[in-house]
Amino acid sequence: MDDKDLERLFQQFLKPPEFPLDEVVLAEVRWIRGNPEVGSDHIRLKHGVTEEEVEDVLFSVPPQVEAKRHPAYPNSTLFWGRTPSGRPLFIVCDDRSEEGKRILTPITAFFPEQGEEYWRQYE
Repeated sequence: MDDKDLERLFQQFLKPPEFPLDEVVLAEVRWIRGNPEVGSDHIRLKHGVTEEEVEDVLFSVPPQVEAKRHPAYPNSTLFWGRTPSGRPLFIVCDDRSEEGKRILTPITAFFPEQGEEYWRQYE
């Protein structure tokens, strides 16, 4: 491996060429706290998922998360990825733009028993 090969691999690591979620890397997560029905408290208390796990999936490097708009809620995005420990995680976020910046507000997140099958039902 020469310097050019190493540089190419490094660039692929920083920004995979066909990753459709480049804007997620620049997104800001705004948590709802103090509400057991949605947001951080709901995700932690009802589903046993931490804020850190959600953010690890959303901002994994290199990106290893899939995303699609929720079919019934156009302002929501569904995310699918794996935590650093390998657990599959399904995340629903309110997804909006403020002053040119993407804002993600996690509404719920959980480890579906059906695994990837759960994610594929939204195709």
